[in-house]
Amino acid sequence: KFSETEHSFTRLLTTIVASTYRVKMLAREVEERVVEISNIRTIARLVKGLRDETLSLSEAVHELFLSLSLEAVALLLPDSENGGVVLQRGVTFASYDEFLDEIERDDREQWRFVTLTDLSESERGVVACRLTAGNPTLHAIQRRVVDFFFVQIGLIYSERRFQQESITDPLTALFNRRYIMRVLNDRATLVRLDQTYVLSVVMIDIDRFKWINDAYGHQVGDEVLRAVATHLRESCRDSDVVGRYGGEEFIILMNAHLRGAVIAAEKMRQSLQPIVISPIDHPLEVTMSFGVATLDGTSARDIRDVIASADANLYVAKNAGRNRVIPSLFDGGEPEPIH
Repeated sequence: KFSETEHSFTRLLTTIVASTYRVKMLAREVEERVVEISNIRTIARLVKGLRDETLSLSEAVHELFLSLSLEAVALLLPDSENGGVVLQRGVTFASYDEFLDEIERDDREQWRFVTLTDLSESERGVVACRLTAGNPTLHAIQRRVVDFFFVQIGLIYSERRFQQESITDPLTALFNRRYIMRVLNDRATLVRLDQTYVLSVVMIDIDRFKWINDAYGHQVGDEVLRAVATHLRESCRDSDVVGRYGGEEFIILMNAHLRGAVIAAEKMRQSLQPIVISPIDHPLEVTMSFGVATLDGTSARDIRDVIASADANLYVAKNAGRNRVIPSLFDGGEPEPIH
């Protein structure tokens, strides 16, 4: 039997051991929290860089890999040429679903990933991270920090998508009229402030579009709108702003003198190829009419007059037989057809 003193000593020793264990556990938890807070600060900096667009997604993912000592990271993007998903470092999956199957075969608990959708739901990018195995503490920290990072970049890409959708025409993927008018006003202000800046407005209308709709149906009409939109966008410079103005009417804003804008419009008119649409057994011949007007620093008129002039020139083109470009200086001369 133990004496009372021995029992007291045993209880004291047990208390000391338990307290020491709790202190160690607390110290470990504090250390984990310090590491986690430090990592979250890093994540906050990466998120800010992504939001400000001073940091690319690949740069952020690489820094995440280094900061958290992850086993592996991957940035997967749509492969538009082959229709699959490409994993950096040479691994290619035939589809997004195949990538998910690979994760399941490996160890899903070891992987964290976020899907980034573009305007097209079929185009999905993925950021994937493989957490460190064999170290439960590090694994737990990595999981929490990576999940926080993924929530943030998911929000960023959602915001970008919503912002893009707010300025984009859903049918043609060109800028919508509201955004075009905002840019138009900004560039008109630039004309007033910078005497060297010239703004040309090109209005475009698809000829006989009502007949196309009536003869082939609205589905074919929509395909024609999309094909023309693609043709205009691909024919323009990066600095040009191309939008759908309404119905079958489009608008292009160019930093170009009248002659340059007319030459560009004429190239677009001549280079439009017959449109192949699956429900129709023959290529559809489609033509366009153009009205061009220019605003420079010497004019006393405002941007509304430029729009009105370009629109009037467009209808001169329609009434003159369609499939032609009608330019004029917005504050003066008679329209002169080019066809």
